[in-house]
Amino acid sequence: MQGRAHAAGRLLFIGLLSLGLLSVMVPAAGAESGAAAARASRVHAWRTRHELDAAESLMRHHLAKLLAGEEIRILREPDRLTLRVPASLLFDADSTQLRPESLQQPVLTGVLEVLRRRSRLDAQINVFTDAIGGEIANHGLTEQRLLALLTALRENRIRPARLSGTGMGAADEIADDATPESRERNRRVEVVFSLP
Repeated sequence: MQGRAHAAGRLLFIGLLSLGLLSVMVPAAGAESGAAAARASRVHAWRTRHELDAAESLMRHHLAKLLAGEEIRILREPDRLTLRVPASLLFDADSTQLRPESLQQPVLTGVLEVLRRRSRLDAQINVFTDAIGGEIANHGLTEQRLLALLTALRENRIRPARLSGTGMGAADEIADDATPESRERNRRVEVVFSLP
């Protein structure tokens, strides 16, 4: 009887010891997965920085002459690179069709070059207008211009999965609409490169 009690005590001790070890091991496993997540986040941040640095360098080289003025802007944030272009460089006033020479202009050839040479990057194209003309008309105009841009990029062998966009209408003004110059600034196309 005493032997059984002694054996039961040992089993109880082993069971409690196992539970104790498990309680020590479980947080360690959680810490490991947390460390792995942090490591993956750092790797993604490094890849993003590397890809966007290379894309920015390509874009600045390609658009060097055009960047001297203030019409075209390259804006850099930690997780994205934005090319801001006046819509008038790509479209005639109130037109939804790309100008015939647009695909040979440095703006679109630069976008194509970045997408071809930095194949990890995706592009989101946002098209804006000024507030003149009404919300419905402006939204329709920017949607049609977006469609023209997406079609042109796809026809130049950029995979559709890498492209997205929004016709923004008059949203997100960067200048008030009080003068013709400020309205011209609001009529723009922004190509936002990022690493998915």
